[in-house]
Amino acid sequence: MLGVLMALAATSEVDTGTVLLLGTGLLGGFTTMSTFGFETMRLVQSGSNTIAVAYVLLNMLAPLMAWVGWEAAHAIAA
Repeated sequence: MLGVLMALAATSEVDTGTVLLLGTGLLGGFTTMSTFGFETMRLVQSGSNTIAVAYVLLNMLAPLMAWVGWEAAHAIAA
């Protein structure tokens, strides 16, 4: 689907914002989530359960910490 989107963008007047939203935002999210699931299952199947749990927790914690940092920066700047 990403290839089709890029081909359409290269041959017609498609808005750059639309290409970025659909290509990077929507379709890129599918590949990121697939990789996350695949790597987690690979770790579990290889018997690395502790590493798998740490991998999941850190991947869930990172966006939360980014939000905390964002809010802290706004609080300091205000």
